[in-house]
Amino acid sequence: MTHYTILIQDTNRYFAHGLKLLLHTYFTAKGQRVTFLAQEHYAIADLVILAGTMSLSMPQCHMRSEQRWLVVMDTQHSKRHQNFCIRVGAVITRHDIPKKFMSLVEMLLQPQESINRTAECPICISPLTYREYQVLSAIQQGLSSQQIGESLNLHVKTVSTYKCTAMRKLGFRHNHALYHWLLQGGLDTSGYAHVDFHPHSKEDMKLSG
Repeated sequence: MTHYTILIQDTNRYFAHGLKLLLHTYFTAKGQRVTFLAQEHYAIADLVILAGTMSLSMPQCHMRSEQRWLVVMDTQHSKRHQNFCIRVGAVITRHDIPKKFMSLVEMLLQPQESINRTAECPICISPLTYREYQVLSAIQQGLSSQQIGESLNLHVKTVSTYKCTAMRKLGFRHNHALYHWLLQGGLDTSGYAHVDFHPHSKEDMKLSG
């Protein structure tokens, strides 16, 4: 029996519940199993469905290459003004009919070639510099801009510049989307030395500029 794993991320619980019911009914009628995953298990999902503001918090190409995403935007306007990673296989709105939604799900769950993110994705093609990674890593660990500046021997305005440059490379337009992405473990640590910040011990936080 075919078994699919799906993660639905949406702040609108009623809409998310409706999607689960629709998907469960559809796949059960076809004699197929579907398991809905909790948010912390997103890395093993066959399909990730991101709805509304959650679509602004996408972890870009930092998951296994076979995984696909379906984005559900609130309106056509927001759909037109959002840049997406190539991992996103389809984009619809909350007002699209269930038949269209299910046809896209079926399409995305078909076997597909793996994605070479750095060679193809215009959103993910620009890698972070080590300094940008340090700043994002510090934000992920809960440090303020002032604390990051002290730990890295940088002016607060310079910290902000590194953060804004990293946001542009990652496709984020709003701070809250970046923070949510970082809290979900979206920062790719491959190729970087881990930086462990200790905001309560200034001497331990000192790093070379």
